[in-house]
Amino acid sequence: MPARDLTRYLPAAYLTSVWVAAKYGISAAGYTDIPFYLLFVAVMFFYIPRKCVFYSIRLALVLVAYEGLKYLQPGFQPATAKAAAGIAAFSLIIAVTYGALEMLRDYSNRELARWLRSVLWLVLLGIFFDYFLYLIGAGIDVEYTSYFVRSLPRFAGLFTEPSILAVAMSPFIFMCIYDYKFFVEHVGVGAVVLLVLIGLLCPSATFVAVCILAGGATVLARIGRGKVLSGLVVVGGVAVLMYVMLSVPVLASRVYGVLYAEDAANLASQNASSLAFLKGFNMASYAAVHLPLGVSFQDMEVLAPHSPVSLISDAWFYHNSTDGSSLLFKGVSEMGLLFELFAGAGIILVIRRMALRAYRTLFEFLILAFQFCIYAYFIRGASYFVGAEPIGLAALIFGLIFDPTFGRWWPKIDPMPDRPGRFGRYVPSPEGKRNR
Repeated sequence: MPARDLTRYLPAAYLTSVWVAAKYGISAAGYTDIPFYLLFVAVMFFYIPRKCVFYSIRLALVLVAYEGLKYLQPGFQPATAKAAAGIAAFSLIIAVTYGALEMLRDYSNRELARWLRSVLWLVLLGIFFDYFLYLIGAGIDVEYTSYFVRSLPRFAGLFTEPSILAVAMSPFIFMCIYDYKFFVEHVGVGAVVLLVLIGLLCPSATFVAVCILAGGATVLARIGRGKVLSGLVVVGGVAVLMYVMLSVPVLASRVYGVLYAEDAANLASQNASSLAFLKGFNMASYAAVHLPLGVSFQDMEVLAPHSPVSLISDAWFYHNSTDGSSLLFKGVSEMGLLFELFAGAGIILVIRRMALRAYRTLFEFLILAFQFCIYAYFIRGASYFVGAEPIGLAALIFGLIFDPTFGRWWPKIDPMPDRPGRFGRYVPSPEGKRNR
């Protein structure tokens, strides 16, 4: 196969490694569990569009300048080498990931559909492989059991746990719920079957919560388009999912554990998922009040003493201290007001794009799905570098701020544009003129 044909598939291969293989890490320079796809980043750096290199530098400068502003806060602990390394890695990975997404623009709908199906197959085969190891007695640990048959194990395959798998599948869940007809037309019914199988083999409360989130966003978008009746139909579906979540004991315990855990005596009796989420909430709440610009980048653990969950035991003091169990809590803790503004603007962008159905190709639909998935990681997230999260961050950050083809920061969306803009908005361009 010619080298040119091989490089054509580099962006899809890189994005796949980010999306489904971040569980596998390496250790270097005192850091552990560094995603192995960072090796792929070095390769991709030589193939991405040149502008992405400058975007990486600009993003790093913005984060460094914001880090300097944090010193104005009383009680702020100075940034460390870990913060500097985190900013450098974040800027590079997000820019390279954006470049890979840009390169997908050259793919046909058929090639994109084939890639999306291959991602689902990889996830499903990872689950099957865990079951195979379990059946031959290869010593694989059974940490989770099935919701349907309690004697059966529940494996997450390529992911660390069922919740992380669920949020990684959020782009597919969104596409199926928001525009099922478009998804089936371009990707096929087989992809829906694969997604359902994944959900049945490795169900979780997070999977149901992502479905509810996608359904809620779809309701807002359809009502915004004036399709009140279809919006009410989706409301009914969301209500059924919420009923299931609150009536099935093993799912309901995740919700009630967060809502009713108020003191240390109650905390010790709650399940681990609820405690991890509550700890992240406590840490983010303290930061929002006392350090509104956030703590140093990648230094969320300094907030661990401010959560009552940390008082349960030494193990719980360190558990989930670096990620807060949610991208929302990690973002508020480390980036403060900047993250809150970014997340708020992103919500407006995603809902407006949904309301106007601002996509005509599978690529544009996929970018919308990745932008949505950032809010699924508010339900359960591990770090900035795991699963679909860095892909969604790249689509949303560059869709809101950096891409120069937009012309201005918040251009007006035209529901029937002359030509598509990039990553989030349709920018009409007069005949004979190019977008700036």
